[in-house]
Amino acid sequence: MNDTNPAVNAAVDTKIKLPPWRKIAYAVTDGANNLSYTFVASFFLFFATNIYGISAAVVATLILIGRLWDAVADPFIGGLADRTRTKWGSYRPWILFGSIPLCVLNFLAFSSIPIESQTGKTVFMCVVFIVLVTCYSCVNIPYSAATAVLTTDTDERASITSYRLMAAVLVGSLILGQATLPLVSHFGGGSPMSAVGWRTTALIYSACALVLYIISFFGIKEVVKPHAEKQSFRMMFKAMTGNGPAWILGFGFLVMGLFINGRQAVLMYYFTYNAGDPNLFTRFMLFYAAANILGVFLVPLLGTRMKNKATLPKWGFIFSGILMVILFYINPTNSWGLFIALNMLLSGVSIGAMTMMYGMMPDCTEYGEHKTGTRAAGFISAFMTFLMKVGMAVGISGVGFALAATGFDAAKPVQSDLTLGWINAIMNLLPGILSIIAGLIFFGYKLDRKSYYQMLDEIEANKA
Repeated sequence: MNDTNPAVNAAVDTKIKLPPWRKIAYAVTDGANNLSYTFVASFFLFFATNIYGISAAVVATLILIGRLWDAVADPFIGGLADRTRTKWGSYRPWILFGSIPLCVLNFLAFSSIPIESQTGKTVFMCVVFIVLVTCYSCVNIPYSAATAVLTTDTDERASITSYRLMAAVLVGSLILGQATLPLVSHFGGGSPMSAVGWRTTALIYSACALVLYIISFFGIKEVVKPHAEKQSFRMMFKAMTGNGPAWILGFGFLVMGLFINGRQAVLMYYFTYNAGDPNLFTRFMLFYAAANILGVFLVPLLGTRMKNKATLPKWGFIFSGILMVILFYINPTNSWGLFIALNMLLSGVSIGAMTMMYGMMPDCTEYGEHKTGTRAAGFISAFMTFLMKVGMAVGISGVGFALAATGFDAAKPVQSDLTLGWINAIMNLLPGILSIIAGLIFFGYKLDRKSYYQMLDEIEANKA
């Protein structure tokens, strides 16, 4: 494999088509990411309250602080990645060297270290969680930015993103959704509430993630030439000046962070208490993942037929919002078939919108470069992720705060009507309203296919 540093290889053609094996090599990092990200987003709150025994309010505060710190740190991590120069490129080293501590911390987050006092447990979880999310950013921010240096072909970027989201869906929705509770029960003597089962499952996921990160590091190649001189943070902030497409896309990621992560965090509570059976989570995720996969598969077919990439997230957000508002009034115990059908439709539409949004992110890099002369792929990627993580922080911690405010007690098999109502609202009604608003915002996204390539030609002409 040729690992020539793109900083000194000016002859490389950047408007290229990648072979499938390179797309797969790139995509498996998002598979590995979801063995940490989705695992934590879906189960950490439930594990901390129902298995490790920390109060919902304390865990919610911990998650809010950790995620907000994570969001604030993201632009600086992205800026550092943009300024990195090695023989492997700017972003690949971060994937390799950030993944090792990430996998260790992923295991520790579910390890139930035997600490007697609530204060000790809280401090332990606080340190582990904050360092965990920081290490995740050190991998994921450069990884997201790497899309912009693999090729400058906008359709190929959408294809790469589809591979990426397919891997994320296969791991995050299908494998984690189907395997987590059975693995926990298997290693925990038949109980999904076993601390040993959760610890062993986390160890398996972390080991598999590390293997996938190593495969990705050796399988991808950066070909877009970075600036000859390292950029200051001030120059990279400048890349957001007047970058309308990036601001619109960023708002979309903010809302996506709210409703995707809020729903993920509340699912175990929803099926345990609203539906009365935590094992329904596994059945639900099978259907949800199948629709996710179909949605990701259709994106490249639809995307190449659209003049403006924003068409899919625009209508996807609006339709998803309407579906979630309807689902607020559906009782899964009485109307399981309708509940599953609507959620499958929601799954396919929302993942399609999100897939296209990731494909739009690198186009905003060129838009910023065209407007300001500064190329800052890592910084712009971090800006999008910053807003998504703000949404994530509010979405996940909001579940914990709502549970605490409504008198949730993990020791009780039945919760109050007030608690059940808020669980339902967080899963459906609130994200539904926000999703519709986000869809309306995307009507302002004007960077279509024709203007993108015209802009790219002008950038190349200015370099000549």
